[in-house]
Amino acid sequence: MAELIFADRSIRRQLQLRSWDDTLSELDKLRRAPEILLSPGWNLPHILDHCTKSIAYAMSGFPRLKHPLFRAVIGKAAFHIFDLRGQLSHNLGEEIPGSPVGEPPLPLEKAVEQMQQTIQAFEDFNGRLMPHFAYGTLSKKQYERAHAMHIGNHLSALEY
Repeated sequence: MAELIFADRSIRRQLQLRSWDDTLSELDKLRRAPEILLSPGWNLPHILDHCTKSIAYAMSGFPRLKHPLFRAVIGKAAFHIFDLRGQLSHNLGEEIPGSPVGEPPLPLEKAVEQMQQTIQAFEDFNGRLMPHFAYGTLSKKQYERAHAMHIGNHLSALEY
């Protein structure tokens, strides 16, 4: 696994992930990278854990939802704009509302494996998907794009 190096960079690369295939390919690149330059903020296992929780919450339910009117109007519009652009942007230091914080970080290899397993669980999931805390009701394909763009937004802060 890669050596992690802290780097204060003001310009971030623009990583576009639109599917699980894109996401899994990027995770393989992370695994093979000789080093990873980190921007200020969360460490890589924290980023991967955060994104993995978001995927899992789509199946089990997000801990806290934004107001129904927000999800129906602002959240839905935001998702459609992000989807048209092929990438989203959000506060990279903001936890999922109501999600537990302060849990001990997983080792990097375990965090990558956990994300891959959660992506597979999502692919195999045949139940009713729960509303996204901000975007509201999404189809399975929309959720895949939303999660891929979310992961891409976080990984854009890294260079490897």
